[in-house]
Amino acid sequence: MPRNPFELPEIRRRLALFVSVNDAISCMQVSKAFSEDFAYPIWHTIDFGTQAKVDQIYPTISNNYGQHIRVVEGVKEESQVGSLINLGVTSLSELEVVTEMDPLFQASLYDLIRKNRATLTKLKIHRKSGKRKPSSIIFLDSLMSTIHSLQPSKLSHLSIQWLTLTRDSLTSVLRCCPVLIGIDLWGVTLIPSRKVDDYQHAGVKVLETMVADSIVEGNPPLLAHFPNLDMWKTGDSSLPSEFPSQRVKDIISTWCPTLRCVESNFMPSPLLTHLIVNVFDCLTSLTFDYRKISPEMILALLHRPDNWIHLDTYVSQAGFYSKFEDDGIPEVMDHFQSSRWMVQSIMRCCRNLESFGFQDHEMDLDEIEQIPWVCEGLEDLKVRIKGLDTRDMIEGAISKWRVGRKERGSGDIIEDPVDQDQSIEARVARHLLRFKNLSTVWLGSKIWEL
Repeated sequence: MPRNPFELPEIRRRLALFVSVNDAISCMQVSKAFSEDFAYPIWHTIDFGTQAKVDQIYPTISNNYGQHIRVVEGVKEESQVGSLINLGVTSLSELEVVTEMDPLFQASLYDLIRKNRATLTKLKIHRKSGKRKPSSIIFLDSLMSTIHSLQPSKLSHLSIQWLTLTRDSLTSVLRCCPVLIGIDLWGVTLIPSRKVDDYQHAGVKVLETMVADSIVEGNPPLLAHFPNLDMWKTGDSSLPSEFPSQRVKDIISTWCPTLRCVESNFMPSPLLTHLIVNVFDCLTSLTFDYRKISPEMILALLHRPDNWIHLDTYVSQAGFYSKFEDDGIPEVMDHFQSSRWMVQSIMRCCRNLESFGFQDHEMDLDEIEQIPWVCEGLEDLKVRIKGLDTRDMIEGAISKWRVGRKERGSGDIIEDPVDQDQSIEARVARHLLRFKNLSTVWLGSKIWEL
C-alpha cells in the first residue's frame, strides 16, 4: 500500500476532474504518470476562439493527447481542422465550426466528422457571414450514416445555419440519428427533391427555423418530419395581413399537434400579437423580445389566460445574470413603465402560470399589493421591483423570504416579525411567501434557488 495517496492512479484521475488548467499543467510536470492523468482537464475542451496557445502547442505535442479532446469550439480555419486530424482526435462529443466552407475546408471537416461520428452528440456548422448566398451543398447524410448496426449515431443536437442542404440529405440524417432531440436549420436553403422522403422523426422535440422555410409550398412542409415537436424557435418579419396564417395553422394542426412552446426573438409586435390570437391556439409557453411588448400583445396574452404556463422574455445580452452579479444593480430602463399596470393583469388572470421571467420589467409593489395574483402554482419569478434597487436590499428581501419559507414549511400562517415589518424588503418577502411552490427568484442581482 503506497504511503502517498497520490501514487494511486485512481485518486489522481479523480482529482484531475476538479483542478484548474494551470494546476493541471503543473501536475503534468511531476512525472510521466501524473502527465497522463492530468492531461484530461487541459485537453478536454479546446476553444480556438479564446485559446491562442492551441495553435502554438499543436506542432510540438504528442499525438497521445488527442484521445483526451472531447469538445472543440470556434473552428474557423482548415489548418485548425487539420491539426485535430493530425492529433488523432477520434472521440469528440461536441464540435462547433463557424466558417465560409470553401472546398478544401469542407473536405477536411468531412474527414474529421467521419472519424468522430460514433461519439458526436452535438454538431454545429454555421456560415460565418450569417446570411444567405450561393454555397456548395453539404451532404451530411454520408457523414452521419450508421457505422455498424450495434453502433448507431449518438447525435442529439444538430445545428446548421446559412448553408445549403438537400431535402434528401436532411431526411437521411434524421433516419440515421435516432436519438436526435433538437435541430437548428436557421437560414438553411433546402433544395427540394422530386419525391420527398416523408420520414417522421418521433424524437425531435425542438426545431429552430424561420417560418418561411418551414412552410414552403409544394413538397410536404419541413414541419411534417417532426410529429412530436414541442418547441418551435422561429421568426418572421411579415405584416399580419401578408402572413399565411391559415396555412401555418393547418400545418401545425396536421403535422405538429403537440406544439406547445414558441420562442421568437425576431418577430415584430404586430405579427406576434396576431399569431397569439389567430394561429397558435394551444400554446402554453412563449418567449419573446421584451422590447417588442405592447398593450396589444398583453391583450393577446389575455385572450386565452388559462393556457399559459410559461411566459418569458429573452435576456438583453449574453452573460446577463453574471453581469448583474459582478457590476452591481443598474438602473432599470423599462420602456413599458407607463403601462406596467397591464403586466399585473397577466398575474391576476393567468391562474396556471408557473414561470414568469420579465427581467427588463420593473414592477410597482403598491400595484402588486392592490389585487392578489391568481397564479398560486408559481415556481419561477424573474422581475425587478421598484425601490428594491441595491444589492443589500435585494438580498435582504431574499433572506426574509428564505427564512419565512423555512418557518412556514407547512404553509400555515404564523405570527413573526416579517408580518409586522413594513419595509420594502419585508413587503416583497411577504408577497413571495404567498406562493408555496416558488423555488427560483431573481430580483436584480443573482438567481436564488431554494
